[in-house]
Amino acid sequence: MTATFLAGRDGRIWESGRIDRPATCHLGAGPSQLEVVVTAVDGRPTKAQLQRLYRLRRDGRANPLIAVVVYSEPVALCGPSGEEPPVYRDVDRHQAQRVSTAAREKPDRLAAHRFLTHALPQLEDAIVGIHNQGLMSPHQLRVGCPSARSRRWAPSTFASHRSSSRSLVASAYPSYGASVPAVTPRAACGRHARMLVSKPTMTGRCPAVRSAQPSPTLSSCSNAIPAGR
Repeated sequence: MTATFLAGRDGRIWESGRIDRPATCHLGAGPSQLEVVVTAVDGRPTKAQLQRLYRLRRDGRANPLIAVVVYSEPVALCGPSGEEPPVYRDVDRHQAQRVSTAAREKPDRLAAHRFLTHALPQLEDAIVGIHNQGLMSPHQLRVGCPSARSRRWAPSTFASHRSSSRSLVASAYPSYGASVPAVTPRAACGRHARMLVSKPTMTGRCPAVRSAQPSPTLSSCSNAIPAGR
């Protein structure tokens, strides 16, 4: 099962009489670099098992280390430092892999340690990527915010679509500057809004003006851009 975690990455096989199964060790960058040691077990590992694997591999060294145990679809992690390192179980495998890969790509062990100290605790949060400290209840973040998004966030969503679409046309035709026609949403839902270019008010060689349709779609405008421009 370890082949599915950090697959395709350069790893070294670690075999020791002190561990039950061989493990794979992936190294970070710099001296005394981060180590990510991955192994597999049949059942959900205990805190003592995870910390034992961590201590056996670290062996009193100063470098940060993450012990990853694959036991099913979720994984368990332990690390990155200390004599009693924190343990994280029932972590989504893909999230754990992304965090491990990002930590290995840090320039040195100090940067990797800072990143892991911040990122690992978030893997147990109900919403990964949001560190909720006194903001609101986790239930409100999971349930209340998404349900309110359509009616409360729609104006901001529309405004962002309008701004980004206008910038897209302006970047293709910088000579028109502020005279690029405004873009407005047609549908009620911001996510699936069909963006239409409003009635052209400028003259020149812009495809939106040359088009036979009074209100061409943004995609029609982009398709009409001559080659080489």
